Parts: sequence; structure tokens; C-alpha cells
Amino acid sequence: FGSDVYQRAVVDLPTQRVGHAMSSLNPFRRRMSAEQVLDTLVHAVGERFDTEPLTLDNEGTLPAETFLHFGTPRRAWEFTTLANERDRPSLALPKAQAYVDVLAAFGWRSSRPEPTSQREDDPNLIQPAIVANGTLGFYLSRLTDDHAITKLALQSNSVEQFVESLFLQIVTRMPTEEEFDQFTRLLRPGFERRVVPDAERPPSRTPPRFRYVSWSNHLNTEANEIKVQMQEYVRKGPPATTALQDDWRQRAEDATWSLLNSPEMVMVP
Repeated sequence: FGSDVYQRAVVDLPTQRVGHAMSSLNPFRRRMSAEQVLDTLVHAVGERFDTEPLTLDNEGTLPAETFLHFGTPRRAWEFTTLANERDRPSLALPKAQAYVDVLAAFGWRSSRPEPTSQREDDPNLIQPAIVANGTLGFYLSRLTDDHAITKLALQSNSVEQFVESLFLQIVTRMPTEEEFDQFTRLLRPGFERRVVPDAERPPSRTPPRFRYVSWSNHLNTEANEIKVQMQEYVRKGPPATTALQDDWRQRAEDATWSLLNSPEMVMVP
């Protein structure tokens, strides 16, 4: 990491690639693949993939020739088609759908026999919109009890230290002077009072448990109602931590959201 080669400045990929491939020893800046984008977003905030098992046979009673079980994804490459294109809420996988929406926006193919991803270089409003306004972007920017940014907020001794740690955690660099000033102005009010004393913290809200819906009972009239409730819960996002004051936490979430939506989040290196 301390070598001259590793620390060379990044350059843009030349538009005329013929004769330029070896003209520069500097690394070329390039766009991430769909899988890289999703993995980066999730792991930048210290989260794990929180999805349902990729199957419609939760009981495991049907033969493999009828229903495959792809397990619970832990990386973006493990996702596959959700096979729920029918207009029937009972066949939805709300949590997995939030991840698949991001993958699809960045050019991912849902068929595992053809898993390669080819990004479109043309401007695409869907790509920034799915991260900025989609379910997953809201989920990743919500400061929960096990969120990496929550831990940084509780451990930082000053707002300056928190801002620097925030940038290092998400974009792996120190903030510029302008960014440092903007973020410290946003987060300084209430920083000293941000932590709620243990004795005053309300108990953490336990996520609701929903009844299982699978292929064997998806035609039941209650199956649609259960899946609609699950979709609504996923859209609202996980419960926020009670260890931080709400006003300061919401501003910290705004700071986290802005970094997750920065252009450099989808570029390598």
C-alpha cells in the first residue's frame, strides 16, 4: 500500500483506446459492475444482506425439479430471478426485491446461466434515483442499533472526529476542506447531547413476525394481506436506534445518505 505504483493518481479512461492501452501506468477510473455497486453500498455502512430465502417453497416439501432453493444471499452475485412476475402480492419477496431493484438498475441480469453484468455508459436517471429514493437506500442510511455509523457516533469524542470517521468508513478518504466545513456545520448542533443516557432509553423495538407464506398456501385470502403488510414494513425501514437523540440522528442519517449517493461510490478506484 505504500508503494509508488499503488499511490499513483487515477486517470480517466481515454476515449480512443487504440494505442493508449499502455501509454499510462496510472490506474484507469472505471464504473463498478452491478454486483460491485450493491456490495459496496451494503458493506460501506457495516450492514449485512437481510433478505428472505430465495425460494417460494419455505417448507421444503416440493421436489427440486419443481422448486429450487437458492438459499439466503450474503453477496450480490448470489441473487437470482425472484420468479414472481405474476401480479399476485402473495408471491412477493419484499426484502430481496429491494436488493434486486438496485442490481437491475445497474444492468444486472436475473438469469444465473447468464450472470454477467454490462453497465450502460449512457446517462440513466434510474441508477441514481434507485439509490437516492429506493427502499434499499433508505434502509442503509437508517441508523439502527447495529449500524456502523451508529457505533462511530457513540464512540467519537468530537464532531470533527466523527466527520473524519464517517468519510473514512463510507468513501475511504479524508474529507476536503469544503466537505469538512459543511458536515461539521450540519452535525455540530446538539453533538454534545446526542447520546441518550442508558436509563432514559426506551426499549428497542422488536421487528414484527409475520406468518409464513409459500407456494402451498399462497392462494389463501390472507396470504395477500400478509405480504402487503410485509411490503409496507420493508418500505418503512428498520427501527432506528434509541441510543441517539432523534434530531441529531436524523441529521447524521442525512450525512450518511449524501455520501452513499456521491458519484465516487460507483467508481473504481
